[in-house]
Amino acid sequence: MILDVQNVSLNYGPLHVLKDISFSLRERERLALVGPSGCGKSTLIGLIAGLRQACAGQILHRGQRVESPSRERVVIFQNHALFPWATALENVEFALRARGRKNVREEALHWLETMGLTPFAETYPKQLSGGMAQRVGLARALAADPDILLLDEPFSSLDVLTRDRLLEEVLPALTALGKTLILVTHSIDEALFVGDRVLCLSPRPGRIERVLETPFDKPRRLIEFKRQSGFLELEARLYSWLRGQEDLREPDSTIYI
Repeated sequence: MILDVQNVSLNYGPLHVLKDISFSLRERERLALVGPSGCGKSTLIGLIAGLRQACAGQILHRGQRVESPSRERVVIFQNHALFPWATALENVEFALRARGRKNVREEALHWLETMGLTPFAETYPKQLSGGMAQRVGLARALAADPDILLLDEPFSSLDVLTRDRLLEEVLPALTALGKTLILVTHSIDEALFVGDRVLCLSPRPGRIERVLETPFDKPRRLIEFKRQSGFLELEARLYSWLRGQEDLREPDSTIYI
């Protein structure tokens, strides 16, 4: 296993945010995290990234305890967090220089090409659309060559058409590169489309309510994907659960594990 989260809990004073979270992540697996607002999804991402420490339990990355940030675990936030004074190319070059790489221009151009951004290499962030800026952020993250990509609602600020197009273009690239990733999202179809598994957190304090295997074919395209047998049923059940109308702890052996 590339990642082991073992009995992790986190409190902020008297406020219990996460309680007894345990799961493992396989190499090259894509895991989606869903749950009601305030259940601790982004907090869990921060713990895995090493940005903060749990009150109880531990997180192991390749058997080593996570105690501080590392370029082996890169976070991509809702805001692309690009350097506004640097071009798209220079933003990607920064990640390569941090790795001590030589010939950074050539390699940075490669990552921009991977994200379909070669014509915008000399463009500044303020001149890019939201979707393009997120692609530059992804290119910079990939240039850092992390072991695990941690995506904290990176597409939530985009309109639906831009988000869907970005998902369809970026996911195959990440799959081809063999990247392991964890995605936090409020979008049910996004979670089902991206995730090999979907981890469902309860309302605060966040506990693991259910882990779902997504039984859909790969590679995935959104239009065909939403037409697959079982998609609408699974989407509806997750939606009902998020609204507090259904208990996912009730087993359904055809879809859930």
